[in-house]
Amino acid sequence: MNPVRVGYFREFTDAFAGGIAGKRVLDIGSGGGLLSESLARLGAVVVGADAAEENTKMATAHAERDPVLRNKLHGSLQYRNVTAESLRDAGEEFDAVCALEIIEHVDHPEQFLQACIDMVPSSSGLVFISTMNRTALAKFLTVTLAEDVLGLVSRGTHDANKYITPKELRGMAYRCGAQVLDIDALWLNPLTKTWSRGMSGVSEDHLVNYIACLRKK
Repeated sequence: MNPVRVGYFREFTDAFAGGIAGKRVLDIGSGGGLLSESLARLGAVVVGADAAEENTKMATAHAERDPVLRNKLHGSLQYRNVTAESLRDAGEEFDAVCALEIIEHVDHPEQFLQACIDMVPSSSGLVFISTMNRTALAKFLTVTLAEDVLGLVSRGTHDANKYITPKELRGMAYRCGAQVLDIDALWLNPLTKTWSRGMSGVSEDHLVNYIACLRKK
């Protein structure tokens, strides 16, 4: 999924923010650092933030094994054990914020989204969100199949009741002072195990995984 998400990020930063190079980017919920590393390689100044200390330690250790990334650590690539809200409250500012597969795990998604939007500048600041739609199909694929049947992820990883519909995301974005520039589908080919983008005539109501680009008003 990461190459598809990085391609989406590049497309919209090129179109609305003058490209990624030199931009200060927050990867919130950075996990093992997969996205953070990719953005740092493209020339962004990246802060990977995660509420779980073990994740930031793992991401730092992984970057230290790569000669290119090792030289970026603590400079243009750094990891912090911190939340979006605490970064916002500390006055941190970024050109773009990425919150991928994280909003469906927080207890107060609109407050979380507000914190992300607060950290980017008006008119040019971008926020990228990817999540799952709250549909019966999404629950079947991501919980019943992925967790209970195939064991691809641990049981209890997802709570389908916390998934967010595209309509709900648009409403939250509006109330938080941002507009949704784009929503696109993310599809997994079960045969090739590769991800791709594209609505392909499917309405937003029938999406499973999707990614969105928001711009602060």
